[in-house]
Amino acid sequence: MARNILVALDLSPSSLNVLIQAGHMMAGGEGRLHAVHALAGDSGHEAALTQLLQFKGLLPGELQDRVDMDVVTGGAAAILGKAAELAADLLVVGPASRRSWFDQVTKGSTTVQLMRAAKVPILVVRKSEAAHYAMALAPVDVEAEFRDNVRMARDVLEDVPLALLAVLADSTRMQMIAAEARPEAVKKFDEDSLARAQGVLELIAEEVATPDWRPSCYVTIGDPVEAVQSWRMTLGADVLVLRPSGKSLIERLLFGSVSEALVQDDAECDVLVLPPPQD
Repeated sequence: MARNILVALDLSPSSLNVLIQAGHMMAGGEGRLHAVHALAGDSGHEAALTQLLQFKGLLPGELQDRVDMDVVTGGAAAILGKAAELAADLLVVGPASRRSWFDQVTKGSTTVQLMRAAKVPILVVRKSEAAHYAMALAPVDVEAEFRDNVRMARDVLEDVPLALLAVLADSTRMQMIAAEARPEAVKKFDEDSLARAQGVLELIAEEVATPDWRPSCYVTIGDPVEAVQSWRMTLGADVLVLRPSGKSLIERLLFGSVSEALVQDDAECDVLVLPPPQD
């Protein structure tokens, strides 16, 4: 788990819950929290700092002594700069806000901007009550390299049970059905695809396993967002592990991003966003 955590707070009532959840992420109860509020302009510094100190006063006593408070100017860029200055190994933020369709794909909320640019994992806290995690669910693409995703999730979440989920696109099978392929052929295609993906997951799970920790593996076919939401409820996962695709603006305009769609839905489930692949 993390030892040096930056917590970006918007000063909404949920900020206290975000701070407490960040406290649960400190390795072995060790480490330090750095709570930061980013102003859009130069005014309001004193008022913001007063609110931060009020939140600090509501924290459990043992956590209060391990929290620093600061106010910066400049939105997401200022938060990222502060994280770099502090050498933070985890960012913790509140839920992504809802904005217009155009703003979301071109700019995104502060949370979405952070998850596109941060070099360290980001925990998006959406649950209404902070608690230690019971189960993590990580959707993976079996056609891509995802070993690092699993290792990063293991390092941040430590002993939290992790389930790997491969969601296979159903476009090929739908084309087969449209071409009036025999039902047996479609069934055989499904079985072969699922078996291959399951084999890939089991291989990776074995590679990243430790003596007392090994991911469980699941495979399904369908829409990625719907499948992840369904399996999250089936497994009782209270934190999702996602990695943005790093898609270009045009790709986001045309196709959107599965990671960003899941971050911005209304589920009572936190999201651990891993850093996007670096070019």
